[in-house]
Amino acid sequence: MGDDGVELTAYDSATETFLDYSEVKRVSPEIRRHGIEVLEVPKAWVLGSIDHRSSNFFRSGETPRIGVETLHYGEMRCYRTQIEGLLVSVNNKRRRVKPCLNAAEVIQHLTENVRSVYSGKNTSPRPSFQQELASFNIETTPGKPWGISSEDLLDVEVSMRWRRNLIQRCLKSNEVYMTLSSFPRLGLEEGSGVNHSQQYCDLQRSQHLSDDLISPHPRYQAVARYIPLRRGRKPEINLPIFRDENTPWPFHDPTVNDTLHDWTKDESVRNATLEKNHIYEDRVIVGASCSSLQITVQGKNVDEARTLYDQLIPVGPIMLALTAATPFFKGYLTDTDTRFPRVAAALDDRTPAELGEKPPTINQYGPIKPRFSSNSTYISQSSFLRPAYQDPHLAVNKPLKERLMAGGMDSLLATHFAHLFIRDPVVASTKDLTSFDPTATNHFDMLQSTNWNTVRFKPPPSQSPKETTGWRVEFRAMEVQVSDFENAAFAVTMVLLMRTILALNLNLYIPITKVEENMEMAHRRDAVLNQRFHFRKDVFSAATTGPVEDEYRLMTIDEIMNGSSSDGAFPGLIPLIKRYLSTLSLTPAARAKVGSYLSLISKRASGELWTAARWQREFVRGHPEYQRDSVLSEEVAFDLLKEVRRIAENGGEDLLRGW
Repeated sequence: MGDDGVELTAYDSATETFLDYSEVKRVSPEIRRHGIEVLEVPKAWVLGSIDHRSSNFFRSGETPRIGVETLHYGEMRCYRTQIEGLLVSVNNKRRRVKPCLNAAEVIQHLTENVRSVYSGKNTSPRPSFQQELASFNIETTPGKPWGISSEDLLDVEVSMRWRRNLIQRCLKSNEVYMTLSSFPRLGLEEGSGVNHSQQYCDLQRSQHLSDDLISPHPRYQAVARYIPLRRGRKPEINLPIFRDENTPWPFHDPTVNDTLHDWTKDESVRNATLEKNHIYEDRVIVGASCSSLQITVQGKNVDEARTLYDQLIPVGPIMLALTAATPFFKGYLTDTDTRFPRVAAALDDRTPAELGEKPPTINQYGPIKPRFSSNSTYISQSSFLRPAYQDPHLAVNKPLKERLMAGGMDSLLATHFAHLFIRDPVVASTKDLTSFDPTATNHFDMLQSTNWNTVRFKPPPSQSPKETTGWRVEFRAMEVQVSDFENAAFAVTMVLLMRTILALNLNLYIPITKVEENMEMAHRRDAVLNQRFHFRKDVFSAATTGPVEDEYRLMTIDEIMNGSSSDGAFPGLIPLIKRYLSTLSLTPAARAKVGSYLSLISKRASGELWTAARWQREFVRGHPEYQRDSVLSEEVAFDLLKEVRRIAENGGEDLLRGW
């Protein structure tokens, strides 16, 4: 699943009805209680003491399996990639592009097509395709497990291209599947191809966004309704506009119309919170339709998974900045480069108490971060972890924490889950509440999967045998890239970095508060070039007792990724990955392919190659029809997406020579 975080299951209208907000609010304590009970049964599952392979992962000749549908317990570092993209309708004659709102139908065709392709003698595992909250988004995952053998490393990019082609086969001649972080003119009627009249906007009650943009599945429809109802007002998405030579200043979003619709129960439609020099939007779909590249890795046991979870948290903002690919919002150039600010605001269901606007009452928490945010807890029992790294303002459901600790869970992990469980579920149905099975994880997942952090710690599904699925870590920070070469480069590099962390026993800890500051830096325009990030100075250091402030310093992303020999020498993450790679037996072809991946990321970090966000912005600014006014016109958007399509069809490896 994608940034919407809601698992899509078969829907039977005869047996399942989705609850309205008041009912979800009423049953939330019950769902939390059942979710915690899942964590308590059985005790061995919670404590995670089982390890089916006690030998070291890096022993000679062992090739762990990496996959999607089958993540074998004990076969360490199994990983999967999830790539999200969007469907685009193209009108070459009029030079127009718009979202193609038929993802549900396309997935039906894909199911039939995949069944046909993988029938008979073709026994290869089938890739999967997932519907998302937006009616023009599709998520893809591979069907076979991968390892780090030469064959598998070469297959990652091939698999991505194959899945793209499978989708394209099911589209009409004027439709294209693109791995874009967001549709650049979403929210403009002439640029979205949807009807903005009131009858088509009643679900979202949006000024700019038709309900047609939301998937027809009732679960997704319920999510779109619930978030603003819990919040008590519509989302308020304000992104700073990129100021160009002819941008009106001060800028006031001309698309905002406070009197567009007359919904008597929604005063916020007519009282939009609009910030000066910002672009405004008002609905969940703005964030839920953004696309990302996600990697899920399985450890050999819970300890290893907890270590990976912690060590990846400081890496999140760095990889977000390197993959920045979202420089547009509602047909304007923004002064931000990533999807994170808009997704966080669009999916923000915090009440006034949770926002810190008024004091919390009994059983309320506040102020707290939005659901879509950087992480708030470290959970490893490593000696590297110091209490001073933790969030000093962490909100915790204390009764649930005490209950978990009474059942044998250690304080760090109990604190982590008790923090996640301060939230309410964002959707619930009668089917969810019909019966409670302590061996099933649906109630736990209703809360776990809607805490959208950059890294997610995922216990094994308790209804599955232990030998099927183990402890996993999902890395969710990265933006999706326009080509399969880029997506494969970032996916493979992240997996190699994880293996390097474990093989070299790296220590990347910095305080959670500094990770949050890094996330704010990562959103900014050209962050790779212009911002410095807090990062640990000595990644080989053991546990320390001195001042925490002495353990990290501000570095450029070039220093973090490529290393530096001056101003406090730092080895660089890419040279460390290469050190680990030198221990592997790879074919010349595989070593060359991995080398090209690392080269792309190294050059992005140094600024020699642009991020996708900068390339898109500069493409627009260099277009002869652009008026230097921050406006992305339909004609310029058409030419931009035409070039995106060309790059994707060529594979993307030529990007090593520049855009």
